[in-house]
Amino acid sequence: MEKMSVSMPAEVAELVRSQAADAGVPVSAWVTAAAREKATAAAAAAAAAVAADELLAGAEALHGPATAADRAWVAEVLASAGITARVAG
Repeated sequence: MEKMSVSMPAEVAELVRSQAADAGVPVSAWVTAAAREKATAAAAAAAAAVAADELLAGAEALHGPATAADRAWVAEVLASAGITARVAG
């Protein structure tokens, strides 16, 4: 286990303490779970963006350059899946 010190505004610290207490877990466990959830979501979004870029590159290799509308559609499909990603182009 690695010990870490973080700083946050007082109102956020109070909210964290309150949520941890409501969940019946120590603050460190609550913060660890929240950080894991956020980091996992960020990693998934980054992987989805790479996959979308690779998919688009493959489509461009077969069909020519993607239009702005094509890129907007890819971004919309990702957004509908809850993934916010910038589609290269």
